[in-house]
Amino acid sequence: MAIPILWTLLPKKGCSNTAERIELLQKFQKIFPEQAIQRLLMDREFKGKRWLKFLVHRNWPFCIRVPSNTLAPNKHQNRLLPVTRIFLLTTGETMAIRQPIKVWGQMVYLAASKKGNLITTDRTS
Repeated sequence: MAIPILWTLLPKKGCSNTAERIELLQKFQKIFPEQAIQRLLMDREFKGKRWLKFLVHRNWPFCIRVPSNTLAPNKHQNRLLPVTRIFLLTTGETMAIRQPIKVWGQMVYLAASKKGNLITTDRTS
């Protein structure tokens, strides 16, 4: 279960951009300086190289649902494929890749389950 404790209303339609997300997390740290972030849970809109680089640099664990067209290296590391081609699952199956792989410029662990096309990246310290 996750309960939002800090948010901001944006004066626009659509999702936040990287700068707005970084500002919100910096505000969190200012309000709760001693509170460790256990894990950030994010949906597909929270993507991008700069955003993940910020999280990794801060050493904040995260779990993000990635869009199905997100590119990741195949097992031979010689070709980028959409993550849906890396995980060939039937309905009800789950799979995790044991080695971290590079997604959006950062090393992450990938896992998938076939309920629809849910694929997540996970980074733990």
